[in-house]
Amino acid sequence: MRNRAPRLLLLAALTTVPHLFAANAVRVNFTLHTTDAQGTPIDQQRYYYVYRPDGLPKTAPAPMVVLFEAAANSGPAGFFQRKADQVGFLVISCSFSGNSTGTPGSGWVNDDPRIVGPEDYDYITEVIQRVRDLENGSDAFIAGLSKGGHTSMAYACERPWMIKAAATVDEFMQVVANIPSAPVPIMLVQGTLDANVGYTMVRDTGDTWRTIDGLLNATAVTTYESSPLQPGQVSQATWRGGINDTQVAFVTVIGGTHMYPTPSVQTGYDVTDGLWAFFSQFLTPTQAAPRIVSQPVNNVQYAGRPATFWVTASSTGPVAYQWQRYPRRNRELVHASIGRRSR
Repeated sequence: MRNRAPRLLLLAALTTVPHLFAANAVRVNFTLHTTDAQGTPIDQQRYYYVYRPDGLPKTAPAPMVVLFEAAANSGPAGFFQRKADQVGFLVISCSFSGNSTGTPGSGWVNDDPRIVGPEDYDYITEVIQRVRDLENGSDAFIAGLSKGGHTSMAYACERPWMIKAAATVDEFMQVVANIPSAPVPIMLVQGTLDANVGYTMVRDTGDTWRTIDGLLNATAVTTYESSPLQPGQVSQATWRGGINDTQVAFVTVIGGTHMYPTPSVQTGYDVTDGLWAFFSQFLTPTQAAPRIVSQPVNNVQYAGRPATFWVTASSTGPVAYQWQRYPRRNRELVHASIGRRSR
């Protein structure tokens, strides 16, 4: 559901997840049984971090956002932890330390695993499975910045059955080495002034996924995202209605460079809000009562320009929601019927 108007606050009237209070990420060490590039069995000492917001119990399944960033409480992981406090999901921070190919621990090995070996692919699979077994984790979503974004796309190519959706920030995938094997919902975020990764290269990655998702001939819907420091600089093109209800979304950050978009830098676009709004559409409903799993965020644009607001509701049956536009003297109500997932 979209409502285009400048300087609006939208209120969604469904049950929301209560605000949770910040916890600390916990490091988990384990032995990975894998093989090297020659197929020789090897054991590696690997680790990851689990962030569970206080108040998010283990008694109910919780979705996870798996980040290919080694930091536990700072950088991208720190921003995702803040988002997890708001809506309630697990944040898993992964490390590439332990590779036998090249210099150990120097970077993700994310090309064709039949050539470079499956070590990091096996590691990611093991992390997701361990979180499901030990933390009652459920739906897995993956994302990364730069080479971590390449890893996200590469894993989506090789093991799509393990995840519900994937995202890359400021990175492409190798269109020869990384070949999608099944449709997957994909989100790509790219700055136009990124000196490390060319904008058109990322668009090529998006086109590859549009092809595998059956969206190459679909018409994109363009929306206008929150960029409070530089209004009007962030837009999103979304192709919907793909195979198995997949989507491909491409966010353009005008003037953005090779860095993680946060509320305090460049345009002020918060990529964690954008990624969760996308991911939350593909959550598996776990209860009959409807609830909002992604709330609209404030969106300030120049007067006369459009602003876009997103809401995602989850339920095992059809639900309806209502938005109100303020100021009160111009109040209007907007009604919409949505399915179990809607954005």
